Amino acid sequence: MEKNDSTSQDTPCKDEQLVQLPRKRAMGWVVIFCFTSAWIFLLGILVGRGMSPVKFDMDNLQKELTALKIALIKKEQQLTKKDTNILADKPDFEFHENLKKPKPDTTVSFQDVATEPVEPTQKSIPSHKTQNVTKKKQLLEKPEKPPLNKPIALPEDTDSAEKQFTIQISSLKDPKVADQMVTSLRKQGFPAYQTTVTISKNNTWYRVRAGHFNSKEESQAMMTKLKQEYKEVILIKN
Repeated sequence: MEKNDSTSQDTPCKDEQLVQLPRKRAMGWVVIFCFTSAWIFLLGILVGRGMSPVKFDMDNLQKELTALKIALIKKEQQLTKKDTNILADKPDFEFHENLKKPKPDTTVSFQDVATEPVEPTQKSIPSHKTQNVTKKKQLLEKPEKPPLNKPIALPEDTDSAEKQFTIQISSLKDPKVADQMVTSLRKQGFPAYQTTVTISKNNTWYRVRAGHFNSKEESQAMMTKLKQEYKEVILIKN
């Protein structure tokens, strides 16, 4: 009986050991799976951030970049050539350039220009009617009298106007003779001048005089000189 009891107790222990072995294996596979998944996740993060080394062909990249630069430079050169050709083909605006240039002097000096004599135009022969009209006008228009030769009025000094006496050399009817006498007396050194006195319409006298004096004594020297040539010398009050 005791042997049976011992055998019955050993059998459940063996069964429990058999059950525990697959559980441990399963747990190990689960741990391995979790570790591998975590490692893959970390590798993905590192690759996304650029932490892990990634191999690229740098020589090819540099060659491509240089080729792109050369292509851009060629395009810019072509565009600049087109612009220069367009500017060269445009018409030259000479009008604005001519405005900037100094204009020639077009002023005419009137002193150098010789005045040519103007030829008198031939008068048209007037008709009989115009001749009659001009004759009537000439008859109606009275001829103006020629002005008489008026004697030149000499400016009298203020000192001479205040003086009382003057010498009258002659009194003449002809103004030309009076003018000649005044000029000859002045050439001799006498202060001669001429005055006109109108008594009536047809009675005018031209008197030749000389000097202005305060008293008779001052005029004596000049009167003695004048009396040698002229007999009508008189001392008169102004």
